[in-house]
Amino acid sequence: MIVSVSLNTIPFLSSTDSTRASMSAKQIQQALTSLNCEVPYVIGSDYRTVTETSRMGIILAKDDGEVIYKNRDILIVKYNNLNKTQDIHIPPIKKTSSSFGTKLRNSLESGKKFQKGDILAEYDCFMNGVPSYGYNVFTAYMPWFGYNHEDALVISESLSKKTIMNSIDKVYIPIYEYTLMQEFYNDVENSYVYFPSVGQTIKNDIIACVISPRESATSNSTDLKNRVQMSLKNMSLSNLLNFRASENPKFLTDRIKSKLINGKITGIKIHRFKKPENIDMIDKKLQDTLEKIYLKYIAFISETLNDLGKYFHRQYIELLLKKYYIYRDKGKGTKGDISLTDICYLIELEISKEEHTHIGDKLANRYANKGIVSLILPDELRPIAIESNKPIDLIYNPFGVYSRMNHGQVLEGLISKSVMYCNEHIKNHSENTKVVIEWLNENVLKFIDQSYYDRINDEIIKKLDDPNFHNMFVEDIKQSNLFIEAPSFAEVDIKNLMKNSINCKETVLLKKDLIKYMKQKLKVDINFPEEDIYLKNIFCSPIYIQKLSKIVSKIINARDFGSVKSITRQPTKGRASGGGSRVGQMELEAILAAGCDLAVKEILSVKSDWSAGKKDLLRQLVTDCQYKLPENRTIKSRTREVVDLQLQYLKE
Repeated sequence: MIVSVSLNTIPFLSSTDSTRASMSAKQIQQALTSLNCEVPYVIGSDYRTVTETSRMGIILAKDDGEVIYKNRDILIVKYNNLNKTQDIHIPPIKKTSSSFGTKLRNSLESGKKFQKGDILAEYDCFMNGVPSYGYNVFTAYMPWFGYNHEDALVISESLSKKTIMNSIDKVYIPIYEYTLMQEFYNDVENSYVYFPSVGQTIKNDIIACVISPRESATSNSTDLKNRVQMSLKNMSLSNLLNFRASENPKFLTDRIKSKLINGKITGIKIHRFKKPENIDMIDKKLQDTLEKIYLKYIAFISETLNDLGKYFHRQYIELLLKKYYIYRDKGKGTKGDISLTDICYLIELEISKEEHTHIGDKLANRYANKGIVSLILPDELRPIAIESNKPIDLIYNPFGVYSRMNHGQVLEGLISKSVMYCNEHIKNHSENTKVVIEWLNENVLKFIDQSYYDRINDEIIKKLDDPNFHNMFVEDIKQSNLFIEAPSFAEVDIKNLMKNSINCKETVLLKKDLIKYMKQKLKVDINFPEEDIYLKNIFCSPIYIQKLSKIVSKIINARDFGSVKSITRQPTKGRASGGGSRVGQMELEAILAAGCDLAVKEILSVKSDWSAGKKDLLRQLVTDCQYKLPENRTIKSRTREVVDLQLQYLKE
């Protein structure tokens, strides 16, 4: 039995293989969301279960009440009947898993009253209470010059920019009396000289540079401070003046780095663990800079304290400040792997970054039809669906539907295309809303679920004559989009559905400039047609696509030699154990499609589980500084074969 809550948002599960369905549930949990995420045109009828049980993306009111206080980080509400106050953490970016984050979409303002079940705050994976973890993408199912063979996808430049991931990282920098820092950001305007300020981009992945004595056998802060002072006394005046720019054998530079390259500082917190009169740092300029940051931070906390004082008693306010702003332990214990003993300041930096989709990233629909992006087409070269007059942003391989037994996506495509047309018509001609909904109900919803058909008649169509309800309904569609609820398990009348809904079979135009572009990408000597090509009967429809956490910049791992399993002779898993990447048949096909014959030849010989070949490779590299691949492990290139089949399909 399938019991995952995530599956409640997926329609037509009865038309999807059980293995693929369980895979879909896992992929929904791996989805990376952004403020660009949309409500799906077709969603599972039990999606409210996800809304009511989610602990990350949405906060619902437990009772009637009012918002007492709100700032950048916290929302405090008071419930009427429960006679309790609740503080809710709503940072602009909330960490989800690993280094990924989700952005706050909206939240109630101070003084706003609400009822039980209302939305207090929601992140980008929800929109008006509806799970929104993906994008409605106009998709075509057709082969594409070998670039979408097996687990590979072709997408447009627009889709790559639309599917954004948010990364977040936190870095802690301890400051002691002996701490010296290089003025690494002295050329950045309005920075803190030693590190960037809020809103500024870090240099590559370096946040700050800490200078420390090379010999630091003792952990005693006083001894280290005396050692640093003695080293500085013995330096010449010129070296002392140019200390931060010079290479001194007695000191080493420790670069404080972030996991994010060229990320942006989105928040700075600073905690002081000693009274200012008890702090005597060697670098007075650094001490003055830290004190200015601290006073600015304390001013913000004081303002928060005054605002909260209007509503709450002091004991509760102090609890909130310690919970969200002030570190509780004064110079005791640890923060992560940082010892707080003898510490003066602790700087807490939040770094975030937005990044669009690149080649090698992973996308999937809700039926586990997944794939790695192998090609990003320029927008001006996108194939065009003639009847819809829409550019195609994603190209799936049609064989993936049958081999994976997930035909639910075909049903979604049949229905979502009609919903898309109705959605666009209502936004442009709101006066025809009732006529459009009636058409959708009679020609589509009637053949999906009779009870839902009756519900739309009673709850929407009959009320659209009321101007207030009509305006509210249209405004809701304009804010998000029109969507329908479809059951996970239902007997769909496919024959009548195909007869009455918008036709998904279209003629697709491949411009001659696109053919020329593909010839240059393939780098093969084949006579391509030098004219526009029209492909008939191509399945084209909007499909709900999600971006997965399998990001090429995070997981790519390559090596020539490393540890292998004793039995299979395959690379071990994980970077920590020196593991390597596995290359299977799908990866080989993708590499062949790109014309990299020698790479495949190398993978199947000296980089395979052929131990003797690896030893011979090492011997050649050591003796001759080059190597030749063995002839007895050659392969026949299939690049031309793949392209020939594609061209034959195009001509037909």
